[in-house]
Amino acid sequence: MRGLAIGFCVALAGFLLGLAAALLVGAAQIFRLPALDLAVHRAVFIARYVFGFLRSLGGGGFQSLVVSIGVGIFLNNCMVAAMILLSPIPILKAKPFSDKYLGRLYRRYGVWLFKPIGWRAYRVLAAILPLYALALQFYLIGGVLPSAGAELSGMPFLALELPAVVAACLIAIQPSMSSEPLEELPSYIRRVKISAPVILATLFLAAILEAYQLMAFAA
Repeated sequence: MRGLAIGFCVALAGFLLGLAAALLVGAAQIFRLPALDLAVHRAVFIARYVFGFLRSLGGGGFQSLVVSIGVGIFLNNCMVAAMILLSPIPILKAKPFSDKYLGRLYRRYGVWLFKPIGWRAYRVLAAILPLYALALQFYLIGGVLPSAGAELSGMPFLALELPAVVAACLIAIQPSMSSEPLEELPSYIRRVKISAPVILATLFLAAILEAYQLMAFAA
């Protein structure tokens, strides 16, 4: 429950910040975020090669463009979702390694940089990426709402993409909420194995819908 409460507060803060930014500087500025710009470039880069591959097989036209753009969007979103879901694992597993090996350097040579730190710091580090992704998602929604609020209902991919991203973020912050993160990791990994196929399938459908809508709008 604490994870849900924190996630809700972060999402609300991101939404309100995006809404305020759009009202102050305009929605166009929202899409100039470096993270969003990089995501677009990655999706376009992948789509270009997928379309070239489909053309080499004799494909082309509207359907090939939709598939190419959809695959580009999906692979970009898939990479982000994987980073969100997997990021807590190495961070939380780093503490025993740090305490055993790097802490030895601190105890032997007094190197302050390697002084062991408590679990709270590792839990915070493990929660940063999921919470950032959650805040960014709602920041973008808040940012486009003033200028495209009426059009959001005509974007069916959001009804799939948003729950998938929110689910990935909320699942990923669960180990950070535990007082015993290492003991929580095995059950967390099992949850990831169960939920990841559903999240990825949902993101794939959302990507194809988004690509179709983009191409239909461009046409």
